[in-house]
Amino acid sequence: MSLVIAGGLALCDIDRGFERMDIRIEQDRISEVATDIRPGPTDQVLDGSGRLVIPGLINAHTHSHNHLAKGAIDRMPLEIWLQYLAARVAGRTPRDIYVGAAIGAIEMAKTGTTCACEMAGLLPWPTDETIDAVAQAFVDVGLRVNLGVQAVDLSLVESIDGLDHLLPPDLRESIGNQPRLPVNEVFEALGRAAARWHGAEAGRVRVSVGPTIMTSCSDAFLERCAEFAAGNHVGIQTHLCETKLQADTARARYGHSATEHLNTVGLLGVNTLLAHSIWIDDSEIDLIAERGSTVAHNPVSNLKLGAGIAPLRRMLDRGCNVALGTDGSASSDNQNLFGALRQAAILHRVLDVDYMRWPASADVVRMATLGGAHAAGFDGSIGRIAPGYIADLTLLDRGSTYFHPANDLVAQLVHCEVGSSVVTVIVNGRVIVERGRMTTVDEQALLAEADEIGLRIKDGLHATTRVARELEPYLRQVYLNSAP
Repeated sequence: MSLVIAGGLALCDIDRGFERMDIRIEQDRISEVATDIRPGPTDQVLDGSGRLVIPGLINAHTHSHNHLAKGAIDRMPLEIWLQYLAARVAGRTPRDIYVGAAIGAIEMAKTGTTCACEMAGLLPWPTDETIDAVAQAFVDVGLRVNLGVQAVDLSLVESIDGLDHLLPPDLRESIGNQPRLPVNEVFEALGRAAARWHGAEAGRVRVSVGPTIMTSCSDAFLERCAEFAAGNHVGIQTHLCETKLQADTARARYGHSATEHLNTVGLLGVNTLLAHSIWIDDSEIDLIAERGSTVAHNPVSNLKLGAGIAPLRRMLDRGCNVALGTDGSASSDNQNLFGALRQAAILHRVLDVDYMRWPASADVVRMATLGGAHAAGFDGSIGRIAPGYIADLTLLDRGSTYFHPANDLVAQLVHCEVGSSVVTVIVNGRVIVERGRMTTVDEQALLAEADEIGLRIKDGLHATTRVARELEPYLRQVYLNSAP
């Protein structure tokens, strides 16, 4: 038995726009795309009339540990914001971690995202139980995922150039006495995770190693991450020059750019995903393009944290594969990729007086589909509506006000739609959202549990944020010293 989506307007070719097409799905694959598919007697028919059918959107950068902190931390740059986030994240149980990951995955699914590149921050460090909690949440909700597991081996004082001499001795000592990452133990857990999850769920789950920020990692640790990725045939996810302070710290430490150093330690390549990549120059962009790495562009969180505006046009012009991300819910406050689509289309206009170089609607849709497919390690399998591709599809209500009148439906998808028109979402040929409701998990029960966890976190904040409050004036000084 196959599933036939009949009568919809499908986005099979981004440059051609929407066309009237029927789509046949057999098991997990698209087997036929044609103007008139006749369903067989045993086929299931999904009425696509009044629907726009697009490839499922791909969120190229998010953090599940952020989702329980949405709306909680505002008006802070990254280096200070991270300390307050850590206070909310540390000490969570595997169940807390599962619930946070699940509500983020639900939000993505209900706004048309079918695949995510996840960087899970599992403090104080990842274990079998906490890694499994994140993976299982994505599996239960029904999304496709490339699960990157974050880790660093340097302390905060070692990670930020100029901080050490500012701190009073007692605070410096307190930070220095915090438990160090048990590197061997963590890599053993990562190895077990790769064995359990990489390629699991009919290939729907992939695994990556995630050296969180390179300047928070020793060279030995970075090199071990590269060796682990190569030896286990998994990907690499990291943050690259999200802030000017990170870029300055890298140059002070290495004597050359952060991107050059990533290449030196073996972390640049076709399986590497570089989140943000704001404070990089043309030579770094050329190196990223040459090595075939992907940049995950996160325009909303870049603005919220005051990090800067990434050189998107120069990346595209120089041949970089660029994908689109929301970032975590604590820095962008939602997992709705439509916000990032619109922001990516309009933000860069303030940087270039030549309006002919502004990103087109088709450019950002391509970033959120084909660009994301490469980022997530599913290049050639998802991101397109074509025979042989996996059936990861999103259907939107064409009766929504956003699409009337129908002037340019691709432009309206980017500039008008906010995710509320999503009615059906299919992943691996399976309907996981039907008429706007989850078919896979009890959404209301998970939201109620998230509320309970949120109250427990809030009750303990005075104690958990003590160190963050003590550090803030010194981090503020370092941040202001690095300001452009």
